[in-house]
Amino acid sequence: MKRFILPGLLTLALFILIGCGGSTPTPVPPTATPTSEPTATPEPTAEATTEPTAEPTPEPTVAPTDTPVPEPVDLAATLAAIPELSRLSAAIEQAGLVEKLQSGGPFTLFAPTDAAFDALPAGALDDEDVLFDVLLYHMVAGELIPDDLAAQSSLTTLLGDELPLRMEGDVLHLGDDAVGQAAVTGDPIQATNGVIYMVDGVLIPESAGQP
Repeated sequence: MKRFILPGLLTLALFILIGCGGSTPTPVPPTATPTSEPTATPEPTAEATTEPTAEPTPEPTVAPTDTPVPEPVDLAATLAAIPELSRLSAAIEQAGLVEKLQSGGPFTLFAPTDAAFDALPAGALDDEDVLFDVLLYHMVAGELIPDDLAAQSSLTTLLGDELPLRMEGDVLHLGDDAVGQAAVTGDPIQATNGVIYMVDGVLIPESAGQP
Protein backbone atom coordinates (compact mmCIF):
# COMPACT_ATOMS: atom_id res chain seq x y z
CA MET A 1 0.00 0.00 0.00
CA LYS A 2 2.87 2.46 0.73
CA ARG A 3 3.98 1.79 -2.81
CA PHE A 4 0.76 3.45 -4.11
CA ILE A 5 0.76 6.43 -1.67
CA LEU A 6 4.24 7.70 -2.59
CA PRO A 7 3.61 8.01 -6.33
CA GLY A 8 0.36 9.86 -5.57
CA LEU A 9 2.12 12.41 -3.38
CA LEU A 10 4.73 13.02 -6.04
CA THR A 11 2.04 13.61 -8.63
CA LEU A 12 0.24 16.08 -6.33
CA ALA A 13 3.46 18.01 -5.69
CA LEU A 14 4.13 18.22 -9.40
CA PHE A 15 0.72 19.77 -10.05
CA ILE A 16 1.27 22.33 -7.31
CA LEU A 17 4.62 23.38 -8.77
CA ILE A 18 3.16 23.70 -12.25
CA GLY A 19 0.32 25.85 -10.91
CA CYS A 20 2.69 28.20 -9.14
CA GLY A 21 5.04 28.60 -12.08
CA GLY A 22 2.34 29.25 -14.60
CA SER A 23 0.69 32.21 -12.93
CA THR A 24 1.29 35.49 -14.77
CA PRO A 25 2.81 38.14 -12.54
CA THR A 26 0.88 41.37 -12.20
CA PRO A 27 2.80 44.12 -14.00
CA VAL A 28 3.99 47.02 -11.86
CA PRO A 29 3.08 50.40 -13.37
CA PRO A 30 6.11 52.50 -14.13
CA THR A 31 6.91 55.19 -11.64
CA ALA A 32 6.07 58.64 -13.02
CA THR A 33 9.15 60.81 -13.40
CA PRO A 34 8.45 64.25 -11.95
CA THR A 35 8.56 66.92 -14.59
CA SER A 36 10.92 69.69 -13.54
CA GLU A 37 9.66 73.28 -13.78
CA PRO A 38 11.51 75.34 -16.38
CA THR A 39 14.17 77.51 -14.76
CA ALA A 40 13.50 81.19 -15.28
CA THR A 41 16.24 82.82 -17.33
CA PRO A 42 17.51 85.95 -15.51
CA GLU A 43 16.99 89.16 -17.41
CA PRO A 44 20.23 90.82 -18.49
CA THR A 45 21.33 93.50 -16.07
CA ALA A 46 21.99 96.90 -17.64
CA GLU A 47 25.66 97.71 -17.39
CA ALA A 48 26.50 100.85 -15.47
CA THR A 49 27.54 103.63 -17.79
CA THR A 50 30.97 104.80 -16.81
CA GLU A 51 31.95 108.27 -17.94
CA PRO A 52 35.46 108.50 -19.32
CA THR A 53 37.95 109.77 -16.78
CA ALA A 54 39.43 113.08 -17.78
CA GLU A 55 43.14 112.84 -18.28
CA PRO A 56 45.16 115.21 -16.06
CA THR A 57 46.39 118.31 -17.80
CA PRO A 58 50.15 118.17 -17.99
CA GLU A 59 51.94 120.95 -16.16
CA PRO A 60 53.72 123.39 -18.41
CA THR A 61 57.41 122.87 -18.52
CA VAL A 62 59.74 125.79 -18.34
CA ALA A 63 62.04 125.83 -21.28
CA PRO A 64 65.66 126.17 -20.29
CA THR A 65 67.17 129.51 -21.06
CA ASP A 66 70.67 130.17 -22.26
CA THR A 67 70.65 133.69 -20.84
CA PRO A 68 73.04 133.75 -17.88
CA VAL A 69 72.02 135.48 -14.66
CA PRO A 70 74.04 138.67 -14.49
CA GLU A 71 76.64 138.83 -11.76
CA PRO A 72 76.71 141.88 -9.46
CA VAL A 73 78.85 144.75 -10.71
CA ASP A 74 80.14 147.90 -9.04
CA LEU A 75 77.83 150.65 -7.81
CA ALA A 76 78.40 152.93 -10.80
CA ALA A 77 77.63 150.17 -13.32
CA THR A 78 74.62 149.00 -11.30
CA LEU A 79 73.10 152.49 -11.29
CA ALA A 80 73.66 152.83 -15.04
CA ALA A 81 71.74 149.58 -15.66
CA ILE A 82 68.57 150.66 -13.77
CA PRO A 83 66.22 152.78 -15.93
CA GLU A 84 64.56 154.47 -12.92
CA LEU A 85 67.96 155.80 -11.79
CA SER A 86 69.16 157.34 -15.05
CA ARG A 87 69.07 160.90 -13.66
CA LEU A 88 71.19 159.90 -10.65
CA SER A 89 73.67 158.03 -12.84
CA ALA A 90 74.09 161.10 -15.05
CA ALA A 91 74.52 163.35 -11.98
CA ILE A 92 77.23 161.10 -10.56
CA GLU A 93 79.10 161.23 -13.84
CA GLN A 94 78.69 165.01 -13.98
CA ALA A 95 80.05 165.38 -10.42
CA GLY A 96 83.08 163.20 -11.14
CA LEU A 97 82.10 160.48 -8.64
CA VAL A 98 82.07 157.53 -11.04
CA GLU A 99 85.57 156.36 -10.11
CA LYS A 100 84.70 156.53 -6.40
CA LEU A 101 81.74 154.20 -6.96
CA GLN A 102 83.70 151.83 -9.17
CA SER A 103 86.30 150.86 -6.60
CA GLY A 104 86.81 150.98 -2.88
CA GLY A 105 83.94 150.94 -0.48
CA PRO A 106 81.87 149.30 0.49
CA PHE A 107 79.21 152.00 0.44
CA THR A 108 75.50 152.25 1.14
CA LEU A 109 73.87 154.48 -1.46
CA PHE A 110 70.40 156.01 -1.07
CA ALA A 111 69.46 156.51 -4.71
CA PRO A 112 66.75 159.07 -5.62
CA THR A 113 64.65 157.95 -8.55
CA ASP A 114 64.06 159.99 -11.71
CA ALA A 115 60.65 160.96 -10.33
CA ALA A 116 62.34 162.29 -7.19
CA PHE A 117 64.65 164.52 -9.27
CA ASP A 118 61.68 165.73 -11.32
CA ALA A 119 59.94 166.86 -8.10
CA LEU A 120 62.77 169.31 -7.23
CA PRO A 121 62.32 173.04 -7.91
CA ALA A 122 63.77 174.14 -11.22
CA GLY A 123 67.52 174.90 -10.99
CA ALA A 124 67.90 173.36 -7.50
CA LEU A 125 71.01 171.41 -8.55
CA ASP A 126 72.43 173.65 -11.24
CA ASP A 127 75.36 174.61 -9.02
CA GLU A 128 78.01 171.89 -9.35
CA ASP A 129 79.19 172.32 -5.75
CA VAL A 130 75.64 171.88 -4.50
CA LEU A 131 75.19 168.82 -6.71
CA PHE A 132 78.43 167.28 -5.42
CA ASP A 133 77.45 167.78 -1.78
CA VAL A 134 73.92 166.51 -2.33
CA LEU A 135 75.26 163.28 -3.87
CA LEU A 136 77.70 162.72 -1.00
CA TYR A 137 74.86 163.30 1.45
CA HIS A 138 73.13 160.21 -0.04
CA MET A 139 76.16 157.97 0.56
CA VAL A 140 77.28 156.22 3.76
CA ALA A 141 80.45 154.25 4.41
CA GLY A 142 79.86 150.52 4.93
CA GLU A 143 77.35 148.05 3.55
CA LEU A 144 74.24 148.34 5.73
CA ILE A 145 71.48 145.76 5.63
CA PRO A 146 67.84 146.72 6.43
CA ASP A 147 68.15 145.55 10.06
CA ASP A 148 71.16 147.81 10.51
CA LEU A 149 69.23 150.80 9.21
CA ALA A 150 66.16 150.05 11.34
CA ALA A 151 68.31 150.06 14.47
CA GLN A 152 69.76 153.54 13.80
CA SER A 153 68.29 157.00 14.40
CA SER A 154 70.88 158.72 12.19
CA LEU A 155 73.88 158.01 9.97
CA THR A 156 77.00 160.00 9.22
CA THR A 157 77.20 160.52 5.45
CA LEU A 158 80.30 160.90 3.25
CA LEU A 159 79.60 164.63 3.33
CA GLY A 160 80.14 164.54 7.11
CA ASP A 161 76.59 165.63 7.97
CA GLU A 162 74.10 163.56 9.94
CA LEU A 163 71.24 161.90 8.05
CA PRO A 164 68.17 161.36 10.29
CA LEU A 165 66.42 157.95 10.07
CA ARG A 166 63.12 156.69 11.42
CA MET A 167 60.90 153.67 10.89
CA GLU A 168 57.20 154.06 10.16
CA GLY A 169 55.75 150.57 10.17
CA ASP A 170 57.95 148.56 7.83
CA VAL A 171 59.12 151.56 5.82
CA LEU A 172 62.40 153.39 6.47
CA HIS A 173 62.18 157.19 6.17
CA LEU A 174 65.13 159.51 5.69
CA GLY A 175 65.61 163.20 6.50
CA ASP A 176 63.51 165.75 8.32
CA ASP A 177 61.94 169.15 7.77
CA ALA A 178 65.35 170.76 7.39
CA VAL A 179 66.80 168.56 4.64
CA GLY A 180 63.64 167.16 3.10
CA GLN A 181 61.83 163.83 3.32
CA ALA A 182 62.36 160.54 1.49
CA ALA A 183 61.32 156.91 1.96
CA VAL A 184 62.99 153.71 0.88
CA THR A 185 61.09 151.91 -1.86
CA GLY A 186 61.69 148.28 -2.70
CA ASP A 187 64.36 145.83 -1.66
CA PRO A 188 68.09 146.56 -1.49
CA ILE A 189 70.04 146.13 -4.74
CA GLN A 190 73.35 144.35 -4.30
CA ALA A 191 76.56 145.51 -5.98
CA THR A 192 80.10 144.20 -5.70
CA ASN A 193 81.24 147.13 -3.55
CA GLY A 194 78.08 148.07 -1.70
CA VAL A 195 74.30 148.17 -1.67
CA ILE A 196 71.72 150.53 -3.17
CA TYR A 197 68.37 151.58 -1.67
CA MET A 198 66.02 153.40 -4.02
CA VAL A 199 64.31 156.42 -2.38
CA ASP A 200 61.44 158.64 -3.51
CA GLY A 201 62.97 162.02 -2.60
CA VAL A 202 66.15 164.10 -2.95
CA LEU A 203 67.61 165.35 0.32
CA ILE A 204 69.48 168.69 0.32
CA PRO A 205 71.57 169.36 3.43
CA GLU A 206 71.86 172.89 4.75
CA SER A 207 75.62 172.81 4.24
CA ALA A 208 75.38 171.98 0.54
CA GLY A 209 77.58 174.28 -1.56
CA GLN A 210 79.20 175.93 1.41
CA PRO A 211 83.04 176.04 1.51
